[in-house]
Amino acid sequence: MLKDNLIAARLKKNYTQQQVADHLNMKRQSYGAYERGVSIPDAKTLQILADYFDVSVDYLLRRDNSEDPPEIPEEDIKFALFGGVNNLTDEMYEEVLEFVEFVKQKYAKKQIKGSSVPPKGKDE
Repeated sequence: MLKDNLIAARLKKNYTQQQVADHLNMKRQSYGAYERGVSIPDAKTLQILADYFDVSVDYLLRRDNSEDPPEIPEEDIKFALFGGVNNLTDEMYEEVLEFVEFVKQKYAKKQIKGSSVPPKGKDE
């Protein structure tokens, strides 16, 4: 629930209700009403809170407070990558998974060295 996710996100950042209220330019009691479930923030406030807590609006609105993304069925992944599974072999799929790991490790190393996410294409 929203109120529980707000509390969890705030505590994870070690913020007080007053700090969050100050960031939102509101009274602590008004922010506290969000955490008690008495009041619901509007869409703009939800986005500000998500950015402040470094979480997504989806995370704040989830019924459970799991930060893990939902599990996507393997068949859906195969369909998204290959447009279906009819001509897809296990070997082809494994090769794609290995490449994904390679790319993740490559850019994780670059981020450790202070580099950012790879640049986007010229058209973007």
